[in-house]
Amino acid sequence: MIYTNLIPIYLKKVFNEKLILMIAVLFRWFVSLHDYSGKSKTPMYGDYEAQRHWMEVTISLPTTQWYFNSSDNDLLYWGLDYPPLTAYHSYLNGLVFKKILPESVQLNTSRGFESKFHKLLMRYSVLIVDLLIFIPAVYWFFRQFFKIKSNNQLSQTMIIALTLLYPGIILIDYGHFQYNCVSLGLFVASVASMFANKIILTCILFSMALNYKQMELYHALPFFFYYIGFVYEIYKKRSFIKALKTLSILVLSVTITFLLLWLPFISDPKQMFQVIHRIFPLERGVFEDKVSNIWCLINVLYKLRDINNQTMATICLLTTLISVLPTCLDLLKNPSKIKFLLSLINCSLSFFLFSFQVHEKSILLVALPVLMYAPLNAFVCTWFLSLTTFSMLPLLIRDNLLIPFISLSLIYFIVYNSIEKLMLQKKNTSKLHLLRNLSLLGCVILTFCTLALKPPQKYPHLWPLSEIFCSVNDDSDGCGAKFSVVVVSDQFNGKTLLQRHRMVNEILADELKEIHAFSQKTLTTEQWNNLNKFEVTAPGKIILFGEHSVVYGKPAIACAIDQHTTLTFTESYCNNQDLNTIPCRIILPLINYSGMLTIHLDAKPTFSPTTYFQETLNKLNKNEPFLNELDTLSGNEKKTLTVLHFIFGGIITCYMKQLKNVSFTIGITSVLKLGAGTGSSASYCVSLVAACLAYIKFKINSNVEIQFDPLLDDFHSQSGDNLLIIEPFTDNIAFSDGEKCLINRWALLAENFIHTKASGLDNTICTYGTMVQYTKLNSHKLLEAPELKILLIYSALAA
Repeated sequence: MIYTNLIPIYLKKVFNEKLILMIAVLFRWFVSLHDYSGKSKTPMYGDYEAQRHWMEVTISLPTTQWYFNSSDNDLLYWGLDYPPLTAYHSYLNGLVFKKILPESVQLNTSRGFESKFHKLLMRYSVLIVDLLIFIPAVYWFFRQFFKIKSNNQLSQTMIIALTLLYPGIILIDYGHFQYNCVSLGLFVASVASMFANKIILTCILFSMALNYKQMELYHALPFFFYYIGFVYEIYKKRSFIKALKTLSILVLSVTITFLLLWLPFISDPKQMFQVIHRIFPLERGVFEDKVSNIWCLINVLYKLRDINNQTMATICLLTTLISVLPTCLDLLKNPSKIKFLLSLINCSLSFFLFSFQVHEKSILLVALPVLMYAPLNAFVCTWFLSLTTFSMLPLLIRDNLLIPFISLSLIYFIVYNSIEKLMLQKKNTSKLHLLRNLSLLGCVILTFCTLALKPPQKYPHLWPLSEIFCSVNDDSDGCGAKFSVVVVSDQFNGKTLLQRHRMVNEILADELKEIHAFSQKTLTTEQWNNLNKFEVTAPGKIILFGEHSVVYGKPAIACAIDQHTTLTFTESYCNNQDLNTIPCRIILPLINYSGMLTIHLDAKPTFSPTTYFQETLNKLNKNEPFLNELDTLSGNEKKTLTVLHFIFGGIITCYMKQLKNVSFTIGITSVLKLGAGTGSSASYCVSLVAACLAYIKFKINSNVEIQFDPLLDDFHSQSGDNLLIIEPFTDNIAFSDGEKCLINRWALLAENFIHTKASGLDNTICTYGTMVQYTKLNSHKLLEAPELKILLIYSALAA
C-alpha cells in the first residue's frame, strides 16, 4: 500500500498544470517510439500509410480529383474517405513533407514509403496538432466547467491529468497512427465554447470537427436538441423575435462554415455527391474486425454479413434512433449543460453500439464525453475509460503495441487511485470498488489468455492467439451454399496440407453440416506474404554473330548481359465482384508512365493472337479511362501498355476461368536503353510472361484449381504438343524446361506485335540466359560459355 499513502502526498505538493503537460507529452513520445499500423505489411500496410498516401494525393492532384478514381488516384488503395477538412490538413502536411522529404510524397512511386526519419516526421505532425488543438481545448473546457460546478483547484488539475493521460487516445494517435486529436480537440473546444455561452464559435468549431471526421455525427444530436431547447426557452422567457434571431445565428454560422469548407466541391453536383459517397460508403459492412458493439455480439449467433448492406444500414439507423430518442427528448425539454454532457455520453454510446460501419477506434468518441463528465463521477468514469482501452486490445496487439498498452493502463490505474485519495469523499463504494477490481482482473486474465493460451478448437476466436487472415467467397449458384475459403495462420507451420485441412474442418464441424459444398486453401503467414508479392528479372542480350542473317533462317549466336529488367508483382484484395476483369495499377518508369489498367479475362472458343491484339486495341481505345490520352502517346508507350494487357489477359484467360476480389500492382524497371539493340523489348516481354506464369504457379501452391484449355493456345493447338502440366513451386523457386519453353513462345507473340516480324532470337536469349546458338524458335542450342567482359558503347544514333 505504499503508493496509496505516499503518492497522493507527493501529487498534492508538486503536481501542477505545467508538470502534467510535460508528463503527458513525454508519455506520448514514449509511445511514438513503438510500431505503427501496418508497418512493413505489404501490400496495403495500414492507417500510417493511409495518412501518408493522402498527403501524396492532395499535393499532387487538383481538388477535383481527390475523391475520384483515376490513373493517379486508385481509390482501392486507401482512397480518401473523410470530409474536406481532413483533405486540407493532409494537403498542408504534404507541403511540409515535400519540402523536407520529397520522396515520401512522390506521386505513385512513394507507395509504402517507410524510413526512420519519415516516422519521426509523421510522429511530429501528430504532436504539433495535439499541442495546438486538443490539449488547449482540454484546459479551456475544464476551466469553463469548474466555473459552473465549483471545486477546489486541485480537483481541476487532477481531472486534466486524467484526461491528458487517458491511454486510448495516446495509443491510437501516437501508436496506431491517426489524427483523432484534431477532430476530438475541435469537439472539446466546441463544448468549452458552449459552456462559455459563445454560440457562434460553438457552431463554427463543431462544424469543423464534423468536417474533419464524419464520426463526429456521434455527438451531433445533443448539440441540435440542446440549441433547439435553448431557442425555445428564449421564446418562452423573452420574445419570439429574440428566439428567431438566435436561431438565425445558429443556422447561418453552421451554413457559412460548411459552405467555406466545401467551396471547391459545391460548384459541381457530381463532385459534391462523390465526396458524400466516399464519406458514407455502404459497401464496407456493419462493423470492422472485433469491435465491442451489439452487432459484433449478435454476429456470433447469426451471421449479419449475410444481410444486404442496404437493409442492414436501415436496421442500424432505426435501432440507433430508437436508442438515442429518450436522452434527446429529455435534453430538449430541459436544456442544461450538465444534461448536455450526459446526452453526449448516451448518444455516442448508442451510435457505437448500434450504428453502421463501426471501428474499434470509434470508442474514443464515447470516451471523450465520459472524460468531460468525470469531475461529477470520477470513479465510474475512470472505470469505464479503462474498459474502453481494453476493448481495443485485438487492434493494439496487431500493431505490436502491447507493451505501451499494459504500461499506460497500469499507470492510469495508479494515478486515479492516488487522485481518489485526494478528491473523493467515499460513500459506501466498497461494493463498487470490488466490482471494478473484479472487472479489471477479468481484463488482465483475458489479456494473458490472448497472448499465452491456445483457444478451444470449437471456439477459435474466443481470444485472438495470432493474426489470422480469412477471405471467404460465396459461390452459391442457387443449388445450396458453396464456399471457397482461404485461411492463413501461423498454426499451419510445419503441418502437411492434409493436417491443415483437418484443423479447419474440426473448427468448422458444425457449420460444415449446413454447407452444400466447401473448398479451402490453407497457408502459413510466410506463404501468404510470398503469394502477395514477388519479383522476376530477365536479362538483356547482345548478338555476337549473325544479327541480320538470322532473319533469313541462318544461324546466329547471342549471349545474355548483366543488365536486367525487373518486374515487381503484387496481388491485393479488392471488392471487385466482376469475374471477368482485374483492376491493375501499372508503374513503368522506363516510359514515364503510371496509371490504372483493367485486364479483361474474356474466354474465347479459340485464341488467335492477331484477333486478340486487335480486340485489345479496341478495348484500350474505347473502354479504358486511363488511356483517354492514347492518341497523344508515342508508339513505344502504346505498344508497351498493349503488350502488357495482351500477356496478362491472354495467359490468365488460358489458365484461369475467373478471378474474384483481386487487383494487381505491376511495377517494371530496367537499366536497358530503349532501342539500343540490347533486347529491352524482349527482356520486358519475357519478364511479363514469367511474372504471369509465376502468379499461376503460386495460385497452385494455394490450392487454386488451374484449368488449362489447349484450344486457347495457338502453339498447342497447332503443333499438337502434349498438354503442359503447370506444377506448383517447390522450395527451389524456378521454372521447368517446359515452362521456359512456354515463356519463350508467349514472349515471341508479344515481340511480333512490337517489331512486326521478330526472329525469336531476342526473346530466346532473354528467357534462357547464358549463350545461345539460334536458327529458329524450335531450333536453338544452349552453349556453355565462360563469363565474358564485353564493352558496349551506346552512340544514341539510329542504325
